[in-house]
Amino acid sequence: MTDINRRAFIKSSIFAGAALGLGFYDSSLIRVNERFDTIIRNGLIYSGDGKAPYKGDIGIKDGKISAIGNLGASAGKIVDVNGLAVSPGFIDIHTHSDGTILQAPFGDSKIYQGVTTEIAGNCGDSPFPSKKWDSVSAFYNNLSALNPGINFKSFVGQGQLRS
Repeated sequence: MTDINRRAFIKSSIFAGAALGLGFYDSSLIRVNERFDTIIRNGLIYSGDGKAPYKGDIGIKDGKISAIGNLGASAGKIVDVNGLAVSPGFIDIHTHSDGTILQAPFGDSKIYQGVTTEIAGNCGDSPFPSKKWDSVSAFYNNLSALNPGINFKSFVGQGQLRS
């Protein structure tokens, strides 16, 4: 490692900046990492905590919400929703998709309705325990391998326990 003094640093920075400005370097080689993959801009945000909605931006990075607020324009994609409602996914607490979640693990019909979490095992039925899955973990390991598009949880059905 070489020592560099303040004067040498400033001098080299000026030359590098001038060379870049004059086109001696290909500017496409210099990339600024975008802070977010997507920004949902100007949404009316309903946070789900019962408080009044507020206007703001939502930053998404690697498929997850990573920031909420006034986020600027540092994103690969910006979607201006112009005051439309933006909210977290809804939880459907009474479903009967216990058996069908394995046939349709992406949960398209739920996602299109804004449901991101589904609770099954209602009305005394559940996919476990059964001849196919002797335990809760066996069922969830199988489901996890399918990389489901929604969050899925289930009660253990009293009918399954009886049988």
